[in-house]
Amino acid sequence: GQIALIKGDVKTARQQFEKTYYMSLGIDPDAQIISLTYQGRILAQEEQQDKAISVFQQALELARQVHASMHQAEILVELAHTLAALQLHKQSQQAYAEAEKISQKYNYYELQGRAHEYQGDRKFQEGEYREAFRLYGEACRYVTYHNVVRYQRTLRKVIDALLEIPFKEIDPIIDELISYWTIQGLSIQYPDLISSCEEVRFLVR
Repeated sequence: GQIALIKGDVKTARQQFEKTYYMSLGIDPDAQIISLTYQGRILAQEEQQDKAISVFQQALELARQVHASMHQAEILVELAHTLAALQLHKQSQQAYAEAEKISQKYNYYELQGRAHEYQGDRKFQEGEYREAFRLYGEACRYVTYHNVVRYQRTLRKVIDALLEIPFKEIDPIIDELISYWTIQGLSIQYPDLISSCEEVRFLVR
């Protein structure tokens, strides 16, 4: 399945996940939930959001039945992201709030980072840059607790995004990011967010 995805052969990948799903029915709820979640993601990538939502809801129901909290949080994040793509903002926020509640309880930092990054992406697309970068800053903080590779990837994305926004917005956003990072006590252990922001400031002057 993963090889097919890498090659961009989404149809083959989906067939593979469906096959895994049917093989796992009644045998392994964990495999079933994972399979449904992958199917939902692929459908969302194919712009089939309605179908994706239905599959995510199926996966969520199963995850609740077996009290699989991490699966629940992950599915809720993906569901919220897909609902937002359909402009169903109220339902999307409800799903994000539920995911956040579970993630905070069990310290699912990677999922909290992903949720904030997705919400930042949505705000960025809507041109609400200050709110987008507030969310991106929080995403960076959460992934520092998860792993350094994921943090560096998220930081690189934030810096690339800074270079895409109108110049007049960059200075106040950088000030807010640096202030947030310092207040969170991350400037010593992760100084590269601050140095990268200052580099962007220098470049656009």
